[in-house]
Amino acid sequence: MVARAVSSRDWLTPLALLIPIGATPPLALWALSIDPFTTGPVFALLVIAAGLAAILVAGHHSYGTAYSLGTAVFTWVVLVMALPFWYAASINSSVCSKDVAAAWEWLPPTGAALAFLALGSFGLRTGRGIMLVPLACVLGLIVGFLLVAAVPGAQGVCET
Repeated sequence: MVARAVSSRDWLTPLALLIPIGATPPLALWALSIDPFTTGPVFALLVIAAGLAAILVAGHHSYGTAYSLGTAVFTWVVLVMALPFWYAASINSSVCSKDVAAAWEWLPPTGAALAFLALGSFGLRTGRGIMLVPLACVLGLIVGFLLVAAVPGAQGVCET
């Protein structure tokens, strides 16, 4: 087996598209949580517009505009459909309102992001991004949920 050099562009190009896809929804929700009635919706729309612009710029040359936007929108639709299942699983288990120890707070979001980036990069590099990036989003939610359940912390009580 012969070792060969891999271009850093080949490895970094999928990340340039996946980071705006993954970061735009949480940032838009954060903007809405600041002030949900007056300036929050305006900031959320600005965040979404900036995310779409970043996706267009990052994916235009390597994947094409339609493929990049289609992957992003399909991923966001799958995320919206997966969140009620994540919420139902969290209120029916011990992770609802779990008080995670401060030393372990970084693990669930980091594990979820790494799962999303790994499978999403594989999907974009193999030309199956429109199918595998939304699957990577769901995998990230599952990994994050399992890591919240696994890390040490006090049991929570959920009032719905």
